[in-house]
Amino acid sequence: MKSWKPFKRDDAAISTLLEMVYGYQKSRTLFTACQLDIFSTIGTDYKTASELAITNNTDKKATQRLLDALCALELLEKKEDKYTNSKISLRFLVKTKPEYMSIMNYSSRLWDSWGNLTESVKAGRNPDIKEIRDYTTQETEDFIDAVHWRSSLLAPDIVRQIDLTNVEKVLDLGGGVGDYAIEFVNAKPSIKATIFTYPNCAPFAEDFLKYIKNREVANKINIVTGDFLEDAFGNDYDLIFLSFVFQHNDIWKNIELAKKVRDSLNYGGKIVIQDLLIDDKRTSPEFNTLFALELLVNSVGGDVYTNSDIWLILREAGFSKIKNMETDFGTSLVFGIKE
Repeated sequence: MKSWKPFKRDDAAISTLLEMVYGYQKSRTLFTACQLDIFSTIGTDYKTASELAITNNTDKKATQRLLDALCALELLEKKEDKYTNSKISLRFLVKTKPEYMSIMNYSSRLWDSWGNLTESVKAGRNPDIKEIRDYTTQETEDFIDAVHWRSSLLAPDIVRQIDLTNVEKVLDLGGGVGDYAIEFVNAKPSIKATIFTYPNCAPFAEDFLKYIKNREVANKINIVTGDFLEDAFGNDYDLIFLSFVFQHNDIWKNIELAKKVRDSLNYGGKIVIQDLLIDDKRTSPEFNTLFALELLVNSVGGDVYTNSDIWLILREAGFSKIKNMETDFGTSLVFGIKE
């Protein structure tokens, strides 16, 4: 029988721990609401729990519990028996709004992966891992939506920080729907850009490029499909850009990939890596340490690397003049030159 011992009450410490213990309840509530499309269904209207239950084919009483919890989280507002979106939900969680956070469906899919964290720590990998190239159409769409949301926010400012002198031909490895490729061409109209991506991701990039209003920009962007490590992705590039690519591979595969990149560059060409980096002690920033766990449960060998790790990868691949630049988004840009 366990021997219970008295402890000294420390409200601040207990509150901190309890916030961690119960933090999952808030995220699960938000994810479920997004999966049921609650916010988009309500839009600017007022809806009762009965109306939303009928629309979503859910239990009325259970739906009301969910809606009331969303009110407590200040994501919905309640007037008598009807619910409407709060300002933050109307702005970011309604699909028709320009600032819609399209990361929600993909993030909710990570819920199951995180549920395997204990097993992953024991085994060194998630036993139920699925790689991006093997995603179903819906899983791919959710992933691409998340990538596009992040890239559309970062790309304009990130590309402005890259010196495009003598750059005319750009390759974006793992280019999503083309947010960075578009910004490269916008920054320097003489540039021709290529997006290299998995076959299951390519249709989404093709669809996105069809709807770019500036057809002159869209026509300067080419899409090539394949596997980064197995297939050739062309040559004679002046710049090859990898945004959040290294984090999905182990260090040895990244050395192999960096060598392929070097072989595909012209002499004087540069590799530009954007990624989340972690400090040498691997304990900061907090977000990046938690993201390292996400990569444990959601990739085969992926990790968050230190600046020293990236330097070693690029040196092993034969790059020189390696330098690091911090961005305003918590990411780092690492540059290397083929000489």
